[in-house]
Amino acid sequence: MRDGWIPREALTYKEEESRQAFQDGRLLFLRNWPYAYAGASGADSRVAGKFGAVPLPGPDGPGTSVLGGSNLAVSARARHPESASDLIAYLTSAPVQRKVLTEGALPPVRAELYRDPGLIRRFPYLPTLRASVLSAAARPKSARYEQVSLVVQAVVHDVMAQHREPGESVRRLSRELSAVTRRG
Repeated sequence: MRDGWIPREALTYKEEESRQAFQDGRLLFLRNWPYAYAGASGADSRVAGKFGAVPLPGPDGPGTSVLGGSNLAVSARARHPESASDLIAYLTSAPVQRKVLTEGALPPVRAELYRDPGLIRRFPYLPTLRASVLSAAARPKSARYEQVSLVVQAVVHDVMAQHREPGESVRRLSRELSAVTRRG
């Protein structure tokens, strides 16, 4: 931000606005889900063939991603638990997960697909994504997760907008998160 590598208006972008700005060549960096790779590689993208995917940076090398996303489960009260289990088995099968990746540009749940040479040629970010998933950690548990998220967003925004110094912001984040968790 300070040196102009990230434009000020990027601080107001929602997910799709940031994805489009990156695809248009107006953003140098993008933190997004794997589906953004497909659009950025498309014929109408100004950055097609000119970008790559890397792990999130951390203080001493690659950082840690968080686990999250969609989960499939069978309710203990399901009227047809066998049918529900069969559906989950089908949806998570290798052929369906291959389609999830190739037609939906979403990360597959099958580990073997991350090592498939044909898929890696088409989706070169798969080894990086695999390493990120394998080293990911669970999100912090909180009954007030939405409030925790809002506090983190506000504090990080202030640092990125250069309204606050990082050290001061870490102390503020600690105070505000403690207040949110005490209310729980």
